[in-house]
Order: sequence, then structure tokens, then C-alpha cells
Amino acid sequence: MTVSILGVILLNLISCTDPYSHRPDYPDLMDPPPPPALISPLADAVFFTNVPTTIKMEWQNVDGAEYYKIEIKRDTVLLHMLDTVTTNTIFLNVTSYGTYYWRVYADSRQWKWYTEWSEIRRFSVINSVLSR
Repeated sequence: MTVSILGVILLNLISCTDPYSHRPDYPDLMDPPPPPALISPLADAVFFTNVPTTIKMEWQNVDGAEYYKIEIKRDTVLLHMLDTVTTNTIFLNVTSYGTYYWRVYADSRQWKWYTEWSEIRRFSVINSVLSR
């Protein structure tokens, strides 16, 4: 019996090419709407400031969304993966200079799965003293 269960598990693993792309079919749930549209900061925005500082990050509400997930990277290193943010605005505490990348998706228990990720936006934080 153990061998047959193990065989089924191995067959499932072999046929699964990307476990993160699995989207189960729930017939009584709705397809998700389009992803959130990012509002600010604008694409390629540059903030000449001293750190630490706070930057407002905002996106459009998605109808029916219960929460949003935000991914923030600095120079391609993951800084934050915020879960269960229920508003369309956060304030990011920036403690170092560099280029930041961010994106958002929305989720709801009424949808079959979460929305696609939003576009990826980039902004830079540059030392105001060095930029003169």
C-alpha cells in the first residue's frame, strides 16, 4: 500500500511543471477581476531625500477585493512581502538609498484565485546631499 501511494505522489510531482501556477476550479466562485492599477509613486520616479524617509505607495481599489499583497524589492533583493493589507495605500519606511521595485495583487474568498500581479513599477531614492 505504501508503494502505491508513493507512486501516485511521484506521478503527480512529475506531471506538475510549476506548482505555483495551479489554479483549482471552483464552479461557484467568480473569476478574478483585472489586477490593481498602480497610482503612486509614478513609474521611474526619483526621490531626492535623506533617509530614513517615508514614501506613499497607492493603487486603485479592486471591486470585491478583501485584501492586497504587495511585493517590494530594492535592487532586486526582496525587502517586503506584505500580506492582508486591506487598504489601497501603504507608507513604506525607506532606510537606504537605491532603486526600488514594487507590485500588487488583490484577493477575495469570492474569487477562484487572486488577480494577476499588477505591472512592476520602479522608483529611486537618491541622497539629496550627493545629488547637488
